[in-house]
Amino acid sequence: MQQNLAEWGKGSPRGLAFCVTILATLLSSLSTFLFSKGLILYLTSHSNRPAPLINFLTVSSLSRGAPLVSRHHISWTILSLLALVLMNSLTASFTTILTPTPLIVNVPIKGFEFNMFSEKYVHLMANRQEGNSFPRPNSEQRRISRQGAAVIGPLELAAAYTSASRQLGYPGVINFLGTSFNSTTAGVVSAVAARKEDALDADSDRPLTLNFRDLKSPFKFVDPSFKPSKKFTFNFTTIQQGFTADVRCQALPQNPTAQQPGLSVLFDSNVTLPDQTLNSLWRYFVQCPSQGLPSAPSNKSILINPVGSMILSHTCFNTNFEGSSVLGSQLLILGGYGPMYSFITPRACEFTPYSTLVEVQYSNIANVSRIISREPITPATAAVASRMYGAVLDATEQYVVSFRNKFGDDICALYGISSQLESTNDPLLNTILEAYLRGLVETRASTTKTPPIASAPGHLLAASLQDLSPEWLRSFDGIWSYETLGWHNAYESIKSTVIGIVPILLITTTTIFLVLFSWLSLKGTRHLRDEPFDPNNLVTLLQAGRDGSVVDILGHRKNLDSALGRDVRIQLHRHATQWQLRPVKAV
Repeated sequence: MQQNLAEWGKGSPRGLAFCVTILATLLSSLSTFLFSKGLILYLTSHSNRPAPLINFLTVSSLSRGAPLVSRHHISWTILSLLALVLMNSLTASFTTILTPTPLIVNVPIKGFEFNMFSEKYVHLMANRQEGNSFPRPNSEQRRISRQGAAVIGPLELAAAYTSASRQLGYPGVINFLGTSFNSTTAGVVSAVAARKEDALDADSDRPLTLNFRDLKSPFKFVDPSFKPSKKFTFNFTTIQQGFTADVRCQALPQNPTAQQPGLSVLFDSNVTLPDQTLNSLWRYFVQCPSQGLPSAPSNKSILINPVGSMILSHTCFNTNFEGSSVLGSQLLILGGYGPMYSFITPRACEFTPYSTLVEVQYSNIANVSRIISREPITPATAAVASRMYGAVLDATEQYVVSFRNKFGDDICALYGISSQLESTNDPLLNTILEAYLRGLVETRASTTKTPPIASAPGHLLAASLQDLSPEWLRSFDGIWSYETLGWHNAYESIKSTVIGIVPILLITTTTIFLVLFSWLSLKGTRHLRDEPFDPNNLVTLLQAGRDGSVVDILGHRKNLDSALGRDVRIQLHRHATQWQLRPVKAV
């Protein structure tokens, strides 16, 4: 159905129903008329030959739109009733077929986004000094960068918390660039229609600023003439580049060997700061795993308020649990100390990053419905993955004061939902840490790909995607799905159409059979209207009654209300399977 007509039908459902009913009634009346003409033609073809009386009675009744009711001919009575039901159901049948139903139409879209694993960007991340050759941002670009930097950290922590709460059965949304993501961004930058007139429609019901729209990954309709309707609901699905990491956590051995990961903490001394605040100086030693010679333990120190709690952590770069050197993989060793974090016993979390291709469904929220493919990080792309891991370093080392840590507070809150803080539940703690840390790196991937894109600290690669040449970008495909009115071949629609078309097919088939059979029977004979009027012929009487005139024996047409017509009466007598006509003079 044309879009303007569908919009009218959507806005005026009663008007649409009225028009459909009028058209269905017209077609039904036409079908009934043709069926009646076919029956009359059938009677005409038998005007000069004997036939069973019940046949003529049935056909004659149906030609007038009435059933035959005879207790001596049950089968013919049932047949006439069925035929009458079919005739009377034609309007409903045509209405069923002609009424448009809600229809989902898919329109292809095509867009482009920043390719975090393009050859040029991979080279730039592996050679960070080359990023200094790019220009410095101007004042407006610096303002936007400062705004972005101010929200990136809290956004990543909020996204990590939401991802972990979803793992515990408490889903939530992440607001990023004006789009609400369902629990995780999956390393994706949300997409938006490139045309200004379409963009407001494509961003659900959330009012967005111009800056938000310019920061998203734009797409266009493959058919440039397509204009989305504002009167129908819609959603769209894209296949975009994402980023994730498999995170696996496990408790550290209590007495590690020289090749195993380990974490130990020792009290050093009490320290009084210039503001007369008493703090405790703690030293902690972290040992990274190794398959060869034991690695030297890292010696670190930290000041903690005597009543405070702290997360202590250290990263073993490009290393896994077994101590193997794997570019791109990281091993985070951490432990919690103090009354609030004591349940976080020393453990290690291994990160295995992946470049992904994900399906994202955009409606009121953006939902990463499935991961289509996952490509492991190669030595060439390890530098890109290491940058995503920076979100973990920021979360564990920033937002720290002398008595608590934001990262630790989040883990404490999540752990307290399902368990007592005084208890130890390693599987639960590992599940929370794995989901939380995965949420951090996925969100960092989204913010990294969001303009303005930095080439190095203080240097700008591009202020917008339009400023980048094609080798920095990748295209993505998708489908814009919107609801309209029309006719389609959905399973439920097929069933209703088949049911609705049965009466039409039966009536049409019967009419065609009657016409063809009668035409072949009358072929080579004169038309009934050319025959002299015969009061002994039932068909000529039916014809005369229908035409409103009769033909006398001389071939002259006379009105039915003539003396001859008024005196004609018919009395039917049954004789075997044939019938006879006996004129009876009117009294």
